[in-house]
Amino acid sequence: MGPAFTSTLTSTPYRERVTDLVDELAGTWHIVATTFPMWLDGSRTNPTFTYTPRGDVMDDDVAFRTRRGRARHIRGVDTRTGPRSFRWRGAGLLRPLRSDWRVSHLASDSSWAVVEFDRTMFTPAGVDVITRARRPSAATWAEVDRVLADLGHDGVTRIG
Repeated sequence: MGPAFTSTLTSTPYRERVTDLVDELAGTWHIVATTFPMWLDGSRTNPTFTYTPRGDVMDDDVAFRTRRGRARHIRGVDTRTGPRSFRWRGAGLLRPLRSDWRVSHLASDSSWAVVEFDRTMFTPAGVDVITRARRPSAATWAEVDRVLADLGHDGVTRIG
């Protein structure tokens, strides 16, 4: 299974918490910092992920607004590929597309997380910081900044 991942906010090894990871991810998350060009170019705003557990998989709805204020969605399904990792596969016309991603940090209270995603044919590898709150507190940002530095993630830009 590999080495246990220890959260920087708790001494509980991540391995002991993975059975609950899907449950902890369930619900809506706001993307508040990222390296992903789609969120940084200004044409799409207020991005969120909504994960809905369904048996061994999670339905995944990426929602955002266009410059004109129109709501848009990218839907897919996430299948667990490891203790903290998943493979996203698009739904409908996007079914041929896939992306591998993993939770590299989850706050002890599950209020925010760092998600890393691999390069695909259409997107670069990168990092998202996701939070339950649309506008994280100053204390949360301080923790996020410290964890990103500990993980070696430079160039993660706050959005929104």
